[in-house]
Amino acid sequence: MSVYVQNHSIAWGGMTRGTLWLLILTIIAWPVQIVLDMLTGLPNDYSTYLRLFALWEDSPAPWQFASYMFLHGGFLHLLSNMLCLLLIGPETERAMQTKHFVIMYFFSGILGALGWVLTNAGGQSWGPPCIGASGAVFGVFAAFVAMFPNRKVYVILFPMYPIKSWKLALGLLVIHFIFYFLGHLDLKYQTAFTVAWEVHIAGGLAGFIYTLTIFRPEKAPWGKASLEKANRNALLRKLTFRKSLIESEYEKILDKIADHGQSSLSPEERELLARYSGDEDVKRT
Repeated sequence: MSVYVQNHSIAWGGMTRGTLWLLILTIIAWPVQIVLDMLTGLPNDYSTYLRLFALWEDSPAPWQFASYMFLHGGFLHLLSNMLCLLLIGPETERAMQTKHFVIMYFFSGILGALGWVLTNAGGQSWGPPCIGASGAVFGVFAAFVAMFPNRKVYVILFPMYPIKSWKLALGLLVIHFIFYFLGHLDLKYQTAFTVAWEVHIAGGLAGFIYTLTIFRPEKAPWGKASLEKANRNALLRKLTFRKSLIESEYEKILDKIADHGQSSLSPEERELLARYSGDEDVKRT
C-alpha cells in the first residue's frame, strides 16, 4: 500500500528528522542483508543471518521483535514500505513531534510482531519467518488517521481518486481480516497470500491506540474521563497557584498597613484588600 496526502505531502511540508533516519537505516539494512545472507547461507535452508534477526513464530529472541523490521523479502517489498513511509511519515511526525513519532513507530512494529507470534503459536521454529517494516508503517498510517480522519489521501493505484483517510483505513481493515481468515481456512490461500496480515492489523491498531491515548484522548472512549480529570487537575493547580499569589500580596498589604497606615495603600492594593476580605468599605476609604 502506498498513499500520499492531498496538498500535504512531503513536497509541501519537507522532510522530517525521524522519518529521514528511519528511511536511511532501513534502506542501508537491505544491501547488508543481501551480503550477509550470501556469506551465512546454508544449503536448502535459511541463512544464519535470517535465523538470528528475522522473527520466528516459535520462541523468538527478544531482539527479533525489533530487528525483523529492518529485513525485507525483496526490493519491491522494501520499496512499497519505504514509499508509504516517505509520503505519509513527515506529515504524521510534524503533528506528533519526532520523539513520539519514533516511539510510536517501534511500538507499532513490536506490537505487530507480538500479534503475529500469538496468532501463529505452535508453528515450526524454522518455518517461514516474518520480516518487513509493514507493521510499523501501518502504525504510522493509523496514527495519521487518528489525528486527521477527514484528511483526503490518494492511493497510488488506479484510478487516482482522493478518499478520506478513515474510509481508506476501514476498507484496509476489512480486506486484511478477509485475507487473514482465508489464509487460515484453506492451505491453498496460505500459499497464495504470503502476507503477514496479523502484523499489519496489530501494528495499525497499536499506532491508532497510541495516538488516541497521547494526542487525541477526547476522541477515545477510554480517554474522556482521563482528559476531564487532567483538565480538572490543571484548573485546580492554576487556582491554587493564583490563591497563593493573592495570599502573598494580601500579607504584604497587611504589613504595609501596620507600618504606614491604610492611607498609604495604592488603589490597586485597596481593591485587592477589599476583594480578599469581602469588605467593600475598604475600597471606598
